[in-house]
Amino acid sequence: MKTEKPFYFLIFCCLILFYCCSSETNKNDDSEIDVPEQSEQEKAVSTDAGKVLKDWNAYLNKHDVDGLSKLFAPTVEYYGRPYSREQMIQEKMKALASAPEFEQTISNIEKLDLPGDDIEFSFVKSHRVKKDADFTKTEGLIALRKVNDKWFIIKESDAESERKSAASAPRENIPRKRIQGDFNGDGQQEWLVEVLTDVNGKLITDTRAMDMEPLIEKWGQTTKDGKFKCSLQDESGNLPALTDVEGFGTVHLFNEGDLTGNGADEISFMNAYLDWSGMNSLEVYTLKAGKWKHLGSASVREQFDREDLEAAVQKGKKPGVILLRNFDKEVMEGTSEQVFDEVKVD
Repeated sequence: MKTEKPFYFLIFCCLILFYCCSSETNKNDDSEIDVPEQSEQEKAVSTDAGKVLKDWNAYLNKHDVDGLSKLFAPTVEYYGRPYSREQMIQEKMKALASAPEFEQTISNIEKLDLPGDDIEFSFVKSHRVKKDADFTKTEGLIALRKVNDKWFIIKESDAESERKSAASAPRENIPRKRIQGDFNGDGQQEWLVEVLTDVNGKLITDTRAMDMEPLIEKWGQTTKDGKFKCSLQDESGNLPALTDVEGFGTVHLFNEGDLTGNGADEISFMNAYLDWSGMNSLEVYTLKAGKWKHLGSASVREQFDREDLEAAVQKGKKPGVILLRNFDKEVMEGTSEQVFDEVKVD
């Protein structure tokens, strides 16, 4: 018996030592603790943009069109066609009214970062219009844009609509041009977007459907002749629309920065006139006291690209003055130097 005690005592000591070492390792090496990772779907919907996606689905199931309207931007690409928010909500109301038992779920959510910080969610939506009907599965798509730290839906579509849209390939869709800036000096960023409508306010979705020849009948024919209208609109809806965009929309659209020292960004755009002259104009505007004010204009050639116009408007050396490039004078004088005119602003 005496010979067995040291053996058992040795085993006991080894167990104590193993336990102590194991405990110390666990204390000092937390990195080895297995923590379940979030799935890609959980990561996608845990963001602020993902919450908008979940709210969109929830409002649809509740048939809450008022809630839905708060999620969408003023202009929306809705299943391959551009709509105003109001037009899109009317379509939603009609669809939900015709299917009072409509319900849907979304799954397999994936997030894609788009150019310009926009976000796109793709997912599988299972929906049915009757409680006793089978669910139909389709591939859904929602795109969002951030305006003043808040996400808005700018596109709702599905795989079939995307295929049809790609196949039809319209030459021009709206909204086309858009710029970001602080245009009213409140310290917040706004998005100005170009919108084309007919005289009744209906969005023009495909310019190929328009007969251009009757519109281009005389020098300088513009939207004031009543055929259609172009405007620059704030996507957040906080700024007034700039409705003095003559011609068939803008060729180039610029944020010129704060030229006047009023704390707000000025804008310029090159008109696309409806004539065969090859001449357009560069117009400069500022937002003052809640209204867009015209600061000046310059005659430009139709073939000018963005590089030709990027420095055409500059801040003057004296207060209350901006510099506007005089392209016509450069041509008449045959000079290679840039010529600027001083334009006084209030």
